[in-house]
Amino acid sequence: MLPRGVIRRLNDAIASGKIAPDSAWRLCYSRISEDMRAYRNGISLSSLQLPPTNSFISQISPENVSKNGLFGLPLAVKDNFCTDADQFKVSTTCASFSLKEFRPSYSAHVVQLLLESGFSLVGKTNMDEFAMGCGSVDAPLSGPVVNPWSRLTPDGRDRIAGGSSGGSAAAVSAGLCVGSIASDTGGSCRLPSAYCGVTGLKPTYGLLSRHGLIALANCFDTPSLISLEVTDVADMLCACLDTNQPVCDSTLLNLDTNDLTLFRNELKNISCS
Repeated sequence: MLPRGVIRRLNDAIASGKIAPDSAWRLCYSRISEDMRAYRNGISLSSLQLPPTNSFISQISPENVSKNGLFGLPLAVKDNFCTDADQFKVSTTCASFSLKEFRPSYSAHVVQLLLESGFSLVGKTNMDEFAMGCGSVDAPLSGPVVNPWSRLTPDGRDRIAGGSSGGSAAAVSAGLCVGSIASDTGGSCRLPSAYCGVTGLKPTYGLLSRHGLIALANCFDTPSLISLEVTDVADMLCACLDTNQPVCDSTLLNLDTNDLTLFRNELKNISCS
């Protein structure tokens, strides 16, 4: 488990030179590799002493992290958000065989904003197929997500992680990333966050762009954020608020730039507290 307030702590540690810029990303990369290996081989506990969560559908190789070779904070993205296949060399599948070879030529707007703010993609997370589910168990391509807290229950059996963003929540809870992007149509971020003991936020509809999010129900789909606690989510939301909103993006509310700037400053105050 990563410490709470991890995003601010890591940013400060990197800025002060206490840790190398790529250390957090490489740590999470190795943890994800171990989690995927343990699940694939049927091992009951990974070397992290956690049940393998199967929270990732695909993993990003170090050489494909960023165009300029710089590493940032490890970010996971639900696999119904488009990510540039030319850059990251992974498909966007929605946990479905029908999209197994879908390779977008761009990244979703909310993904791009977080990448530009200092995060680096570490992998695409597991989910219910096309986000139609509430347990992250209906994924024919990738299989069910396992709650990282399963072994602490009295009978020690696997527990569901909730859905449809179960992989995004389980990945944060297991310490496989510091934050993740999810989607929420009718609880798909909030439910798994509660199941896995992390903080999930469904922002006001239209506050964050849906550009690049493969739709389930356009009138309800909302890009959402998951991290360990409120201050971490506040950091992520602050990075996602684009004061230079694209004029042509009809998925965004028409908000005054001054109001957005004021909101970002309030979020920074929450983060610093």
